[in-house]
Amino acid sequence: MPDEWVREREATEADERQFLSEVAREAAARDPPSPREMERVEDDLPTPDSTYYGETVKIPGTGSAPNRCRGLSPVGFCEGGHVALGRSSCDTRYCPDHYLGWVRDGAASACERLAAYRAAADGWEKRLLHVVASPTADRVSADRFWSMRSEAQDVVQEAGVRGGYCIAHPYRTSAAADELFRTAVQEGDLSPETGRWTFLRRFAGGDWDKWQSMTEAGPHYHFLAACEDFDPEAVPDGWVVKNVRSFSRFEKRDLESFEDMARAAWYLRTHGAAEEFRQTATWFGDMHPSAFDPEEELGASEWHFIQERAAEAVGVPIEEMRDGAGAGEEERICEVEDCEEILHDLEDLAAFTSDASWMRSIPPKRRHRLRAVEIWMFEESVIPPPSVRSSEAKVQDWLLETGRMYSGHSKQTGLKAFDQS
Repeated sequence: MPDEWVREREATEADERQFLSEVAREAAARDPPSPREMERVEDDLPTPDSTYYGETVKIPGTGSAPNRCRGLSPVGFCEGGHVALGRSSCDTRYCPDHYLGWVRDGAASACERLAAYRAAADGWEKRLLHVVASPTADRVSADRFWSMRSEAQDVVQEAGVRGGYCIAHPYRTSAAADELFRTAVQEGDLSPETGRWTFLRRFAGGDWDKWQSMTEAGPHYHFLAACEDFDPEAVPDGWVVKNVRSFSRFEKRDLESFEDMARAAWYLRTHGAAEEFRQTATWFGDMHPSAFDPEEELGASEWHFIQERAAEAVGVPIEEMRDGAGAGEEERICEVEDCEEILHDLEDLAAFTSDASWMRSIPPKRRHRLRAVEIWMFEESVIPPPSVRSSEAKVQDWLLETGRMYSGHSKQTGLKAFDQS
């Protein structure tokens, strides 16, 4: 190998070590921003003069559950004998019950692609920023909102971004929502670091009417983007671009590197734009699928390793990913009024029903419902029609009547041995 090649390689490696050292110092100097801190950046962005797409463009979790997840079915039981109902997970963007599955899957996909790009890059090319862009004045229809996403990508590239992951956001919190949030914090009902969007999700859930009273249209576009030198002054007139923060140093064997990107992608997807036949998030520039193939750049084994690390990063408990608060999984509690007993998975039902003393401790109606759960979920001999599974009251009534019909009269163990009415 010629001497000049050796010297060039050594110089490149030295530059990369210096870059990684600088990024590490920068990341160590401050923690990743909380959702509340990210929202303060959005507060400084302009809002177009007039927008009108409230009935068309929504956010994840505010639509209707698809057919495959609409039917209620037993998902657990408590130590008091109550049957807990739920819906099968569809992991679709609109579903009020399961939209977080869509958030999770997309966050994992984003994390692995961002990680692969950074793994294949050298030196300052590994740098990843969270950037947000907003138009200064425009009359924005739904079609205009989506077409401006492409403009926003061009705008941030003018500022030095080479490519990345773009998440379109249609709304900002309203003055009424901000006041409600401040009151909750002041009264001690909410941590000051809880994001307003997290707070509103708890308040409005999947009810779009409540969301509309707490938000106002304000189109802006978030980017998780590769960028060596960022110059927000280089953007054309009509746009404001801000750098929210730089991500921590990337090391492919350091799980924290993946978790940092996964948290950002997760949080931004929870309240991105949702409209039928439109994608909430897209890739552009040097990270677009037509420009970057992770397996080709890294090799199959390294790409597989990065995919596993991304999946592991997004495997952090949902509450921690959603709130950034490090909350772990808690025991599920029965939601029947004045019960508050621990909920158990259905797979534990046989162990409980074989305990005669426990069976005698619960009222007959609860025993009947548990018997119906057995024949529905395990024996599969009687299954309620779709019309019954449309409401919790109907399902509970069906469980009671079916359990009464199928309670045994012979000397059997478990639920069949208890036929009292």
